[in-house]
Amino acid sequence: MKPTFRCSELPRLLHCHGSQTLVPLVQPRAGDEGFEGSMIHWETADRLIRECGARPPAGGLPPPAVPKGYQIPRPNRWIVDWNLRQVAERFPPTHAMIVEDEFFHEFSRFNLIGHVDVHTIDRLGHEYNGSDWKTGHKPVVIAQLNDQILGYLVLAKKNYPALRRAAFGIGQPRNVEEDGFPRWSGVELDEDGLEACVEDLERRINEALDDALTVNSGPVACNWCPVGLQCPAWRQELEFMKATLTPESLASIKAVADDALLGDVIISARTVSKALEDATDMLKDRIAAQGTVIAGNGTRITAKIEGGHYQVVNPEGAFAAVKELLPEARIPHVIHYSTSRLIDEIAEANKVTKGGQAGITARTLFDILMLPNLKQGERVKLIFNP
Repeated sequence: MKPTFRCSELPRLLHCHGSQTLVPLVQPRAGDEGFEGSMIHWETADRLIRECGARPPAGGLPPPAVPKGYQIPRPNRWIVDWNLRQVAERFPPTHAMIVEDEFFHEFSRFNLIGHVDVHTIDRLGHEYNGSDWKTGHKPVVIAQLNDQILGYLVLAKKNYPALRRAAFGIGQPRNVEEDGFPRWSGVELDEDGLEACVEDLERRINEALDDALTVNSGPVACNWCPVGLQCPAWRQELEFMKATLTPESLASIKAVADDALLGDVIISARTVSKALEDATDMLKDRIAAQGTVIAGNGTRITAKIEGGHYQVVNPEGAFAAVKELLPEARIPHVIHYSTSRLIDEIAEANKVTKGGQAGITARTLFDILMLPNLKQGERVKLIFNP
């Protein structure tokens, strides 16, 4: 029987071939987006159907996987509007639009499935556009380097053989662009590029099938893997931090760590960071259920509940309270500006596009009125090239 892979698991499979053997042995990992993410996806699709004439999936748009009566928290409802704005600005209005659609293709040794949030195709089947919404807080790999997006493009070519051009984007509205994480990233391919992607992806998946017992740790492979702390490769990363001192190891100690060691430590830390977060959440759940957890070394672990950070759930009410509490001259000192969100609000309030070639856009208004009051700092962004 042929194995079936989803596009969403390709980043893990293609970087860690043994994950296909390990993942079926453990419970599925809880999604990063939760009820809110499910509801945002559903409302985006529902509004695209009602307001933009999009076609629902076969059998109709299924209800959202959330508790009855659940609503997107008021401060986050802007995300649905942001999603719709991307579709309006980036997708040709004359193309047929489908939401929450399933792609499938049977290759010689495996099946590939992809669930596409929204995509469009022209009447001749020559031009294709697609988008995947990521509503969580953690940035994902940009579209140009994302194997999940590669899978969607391959499925598009296989399902629309006459394709001459295909584009696919990732929308991450919660990304902070000032920190170097784009809110939209996209890739566009011509017919030759699509054919090359089909050949490349089939080759890489076949290589994974032939190497199903080799696990390989790394940020891409480990970030969303449900095996987590039970993975032999992940535990090797921890062993890297443990050792018994020997004359040889002492002789290797230098006054300052060399480049190779610095790089290895940072890569290992980034590799295990997500699994450590998941393990911490799991430990909190166990303690909440049973009161105490005893570690393998005998340490007794309990928990204490304290007050956390405040979250503004009513922006208008909070701002009204600030105006009551502070004189107008003091208010600017407590306001934090998000460039990305501010440009979104300028676009909405002034009924202009966020960017592009138009004479007046939210970005040009921002540059004219806001930039003179701002000073941009510098950041150092590490780039890892295997």
